[in-house]
Amino acid sequence: MKLEITPEALDWFRNELSLNKGDTVRLLIHYQEQEAHCFAGTGFSMRYSLEKPRKIGLLAEVEGITFFIDDDDLLFYPDADRLLLRYDRGEDRIVYQMD
Repeated sequence: MKLEITPEALDWFRNELSLNKGDTVRLLIHYQEQEAHCFAGTGFSMRYSLEKPRKIGLLAEVEGITFFIDDDDLLFYPDADRLLLRYDRGEDRIVYQMD
């Protein structure tokens, strides 16, 4: 699987989290009962945390900032070839798209 972050999403992360070169962002799955921002009605949504990698399963480095998914979390993406993070200006949030 490939992890991609659009330039607009990178700008959003930089502004919201005050990210600098060398920072690491973990992408993780979160269960929530509300369906609003869940993957295809599954009850699962993506969250992020500033932390150092432990067991990297997937990694993308963009302009010196590392985004990663822990190896233990890859089971939540069984059939995905690509995970795209993009910024939705209308909703002012990051959208996670799996292909």
